[in-house]
Amino acid sequence: MSGIIKNYAGIEISLNNVSQLFSWEILSQWLPEFIFGFLLLITLRFFRHCLVLPGIMFLTVFSFYLFLGITGISLDEARGMGLLMEPIQQNTSFPALTVDTLKNADLSLVFNYLPKMFSIILLGVIGLLLNISGIEIALQKDIALNHELKITGIANILSGLMGGGLTSYVSLSRSVLNHRLGASSRVVGWFLSGFCALALFGGMSILSLLPEVLIGGLTLFLGLNFLVEWLYDGWWNLSKSDYFLVLLIVVSIGFWGLLQGIIVGFVVAMILFVIKSSRLSIIKNSSSLFHSSSHVQRSSLETKIIKKHGESLYILELQGWLFFGTANQLFNTIRNRLYDGEQPSIKFVLLDFHMVNGLDSSALINFIKIKQLLKSYSVNFILTSLTIKDQEKLDKQVGLQDDFIHLVEEKNIGLAWCEEKLLEEYYPIHKTCQLLETQLSNYFPPSVDIPKLISYLKPFKLLPGEFLFSQGQLNLGMYFLGSGQLSVIKEIAPDKTKCLRTYKSETIIGEMGFYSQSNHSASVIADEHSSVYFFSSHAFKRMEREEPKLASAFHKFIVKLLIERVQYREQDMQNLLS
Repeated sequence: MSGIIKNYAGIEISLNNVSQLFSWEILSQWLPEFIFGFLLLITLRFFRHCLVLPGIMFLTVFSFYLFLGITGISLDEARGMGLLMEPIQQNTSFPALTVDTLKNADLSLVFNYLPKMFSIILLGVIGLLLNISGIEIALQKDIALNHELKITGIANILSGLMGGGLTSYVSLSRSVLNHRLGASSRVVGWFLSGFCALALFGGMSILSLLPEVLIGGLTLFLGLNFLVEWLYDGWWNLSKSDYFLVLLIVVSIGFWGLLQGIIVGFVVAMILFVIKSSRLSIIKNSSSLFHSSSHVQRSSLETKIIKKHGESLYILELQGWLFFGTANQLFNTIRNRLYDGEQPSIKFVLLDFHMVNGLDSSALINFIKIKQLLKSYSVNFILTSLTIKDQEKLDKQVGLQDDFIHLVEEKNIGLAWCEEKLLEEYYPIHKTCQLLETQLSNYFPPSVDIPKLISYLKPFKLLPGEFLFSQGQLNLGMYFLGSGQLSVIKEIAPDKTKCLRTYKSETIIGEMGFYSQSNHSASVIADEHSSVYFFSSHAFKRMEREEPKLASAFHKFIVKLLIERVQYREQDMQNLLS
């Protein structure tokens, strides 16, 4: 808009000459084109048929020449009055590029202008990217950016070889205009190429027959259309911060120029991005051992002790990108939890980095503050799922060699470590190997004859690495782990397995398959020397015949065990959903 008005007014547009711009002598030079463009805008906002604009253009040309015919004004007189364009002088000959031309070239001048040449190329690429993005928004469709870059590059090379000097790229305004006219096929490109060739070889005189009000009005219509779309429609369609950014870009371009306006827009957009990102919660989920648990299956008594003191572990699952804004949010969260006197005091803080995309150097100062804070409160600091790159950053700047800082591969391992520490403090005999009779008495009421129950169990030993059973085998009974440790291994692909769960002493394995009589869905292997007691399906049937009361008590025990495990799984699920 400013370019067309400046062209018709004949003066530079600035705050110093606004009054001059609206003086009658200069106003009469650009106001007709502005009125024509404004009427086009209003008409096309209400009538969107593809024939509306061509019809208006044809009617304008017809009315103009009808006016000239009625008034008797000749074409030369119309040009003198500024109603028609001046004839364009053209030269169809191309300068020959010879060896003598290259020898006589001032190479120092060429080298002096190389920075400006590269600037033009850079601005051309930026202009192409911005215009492609604008076209995608206007047309509401994806455009193959790589294809457009290739075609533009080829076109500029051919243009340069033919003597063209300016970098060209996709036009936003003309592409949108064609789309709004309904001309969106390849025919438009071929027609434009043919028209340019016609104009190059003698057809430029056709342009001098078009009324100035039509040419200037069309260009002003495009400018008005974009301004209305962003400054008026944008008020209703954009957030207030985005609308402020659009307004700032427009004002900056108006006062300082296109490149300066783009730079201002980029800088302010980055500032707004930082502000918005710092407001996003870096903490995906916070919990404790009361709501979460590791994949280690423990005895009912040990599980109850862990749940009772589970709030002493503060678990924070992090997400997104960690920089100074979000890391400061993390520090404030941990500090507020430490200072909260209404909740139980914490002895462990576990940070899970599994969903963290990266760690910026600006965030490290907040991790130093977190480390100092936890050290002053004698709180163990556990970091899980750190990438090697982020671990190196933290170790170099923060220092991870302190005794209260623990690095583990994944969250589950960190939870299991904290559980062990709680059991060491509140149930120190948990690692003591008790007699089987003592272990079973913790599960059954005094009325149950424990020695009689043990008589139905078959004891055996497992060496480290030895399988208790394999995936796919028929389930022949359930197992009671008296001592040692077993792991459940699932084969998820050929030569690829995953550890699903680990069983500690005084736990039962295979109770689900025992009742469903199905095949084992995973394998169980011994991690260390283990004592196992096998309760076969045949032994259970014999117990039902010989000791029905004992069998009934065993049924109740299994039901109670399953209910406890389901409740713990529901707590874990609710914690994940929250």
